[in-house]
Amino acid sequence: MNKPKTYYFLSFVNPETRENVGVVIIDAPSIDEALKSAWSQGINPGGEVSFAKIEHSELEENDLELNRHYTKEQMNDRGYLTIKQHQNRLHEN
Repeated sequence: MNKPKTYYFLSFVNPETRENVGVVIIDAPSIDEALKSAWSQGINPGGEVSFAKIEHSELEENDLELNRHYTKEQMNDRGYLTIKQHQNRLHEN
C-alpha cells in the first residue's frame, strides 16, 4: 500500500523586519526533508520558517504548484494573508 503524500506549506519571514519573504510548498516525508528539498532546489528565500501540513485539495483549489517560491504578493492574490495581516484585520473589526 502506498503511503499518502505529505505536503508542507513553508512560510519564510525576515528575522529582522518580521516581514514575510515568501512561501514554498513541498512534498516530503518529513519537515526536515521538506527544508532540505527547498534548499537543494534553490527555492528557499531564507529567514525563519514556520510550516503546516496541507491537503492536496488546497493545492488544486488555489492553483498552487509544488516546488515553487511564491512571494507574499502572489499569495495575497490567491487570498492568503500573513499572520500580521490577519492580526491587523482582527484589530480593525
